[in-house]
Amino acid sequence: PQMRRHGLSHLIERHGLFVLDRHRAFDDAYALWQFLQLCAPHPQFNGTFEKLVGNAPARLLLDDDGERVIR
Repeated sequence: PQMRRHGLSHLIERHGLFVLDRHRAFDDAYALWQFLQLCAPHPQFNGTFEKLVGNAPARLLLDDDGERVIR
């Protein structure tokens, strides 16, 4: 809420995320994954994330090695 903009480009710049080729599907998804990894340790994040996507029928998740896991 303190920040004026929350687009992916702004998140990349604000948090110093590594992006090789912006606006390419894999690179944008990887930037989002990096951002989620930064958020995960914060206590409020997991509850909010679960509320937003917890009821999705099949969630695509990445394990610690970046491998896809479906649950």
